Amino acid sequence: MSYVFLQVGQCGNQVGNEFWSLLSAERRKKPAMPMHSLFHANGFARCVLVDSEPKVIRSLVEQQPPMSPKSEQQQLLYDLKNIRYSQPGCGNNWGLGYHFRGDCECPVMKCHGNLLEETLSAFRFEVEKCDYVKAVFMIHSLGGGTGSGFGCRVIESLRDTYPSMYIVSICVAPYRHGDTPLQHYNTLLSISHVQQFADAVMLFQNDHILLSLNRDFENSTTNKKLNKNNYTTGDVNRYIASCLVNMFLPWLDNDKTWRQFDFLPIMTNMCCNP
Repeated sequence: MSYVFLQVGQCGNQVGNEFWSLLSAERRKKPAMPMHSLFHANGFARCVLVDSEPKVIRSLVEQQPPMSPKSEQQQLLYDLKNIRYSQPGCGNNWGLGYHFRGDCECPVMKCHGNLLEETLSAFRFEVEKCDYVKAVFMIHSLGGGTGSGFGCRVIESLRDTYPSMYIVSICVAPYRHGDTPLQHYNTLLSISHVQQFADAVMLFQNDHILLSLNRDFENSTTNKKLNKNNYTTGDVNRYIASCLVNMFLPWLDNDKTWRQFDFLPIMTNMCCNP
């Protein structure tokens, strides 16, 4: 049983990178913890990185954390064959993202199709390396262009290609007063597609996350020298990643046996089924 992650757009890749970094830290602390549902035997994360421009993905690849529990062995976290990006970007426009047809690039291999075709090809390559994939989790934003528009197109294509696979959208809603004039239109269109094609939606709202961070700050006695209004995008991403890590981490039962995360009870008990 395995889970495959799709990180789409700037927000999806930055949140996903924080997620895998936290999982890597836990894995180094507890080498006996079973995490084969999230990592391959060679240490690569079961994920595909996609963006319509290369800057964010390249920066993440350059700062990959070590994965091996042995400090003298440092291993890449991402399989470079699972990285896909293009050049022009989507300009924070849902329509441009949904109908994006830019040429695709990969750091270690030549691509012959557009970004959508190569994304599905990379995902199929990742699925074929797993014995059984129970669900795919897509991390993306709702207010941008790539995460919203192109992400919706990928979810729609995955539903057509893998009708029996659970598709979960881990989406981030923008601030109420953001810098992108089209973010509310992008969010509305994204929610419509996600509701139609995804089996479950895990929604994070930036405004609510800031409220939670401020509340934690007021209850803390160790950070009095900091200004509670100085939270950065990285702090918000780490908050989202920590919520996801707490759900996916294995746990010890009363018999001191490791139990891995199982998405099926959540899907059957908390999500609406027709």
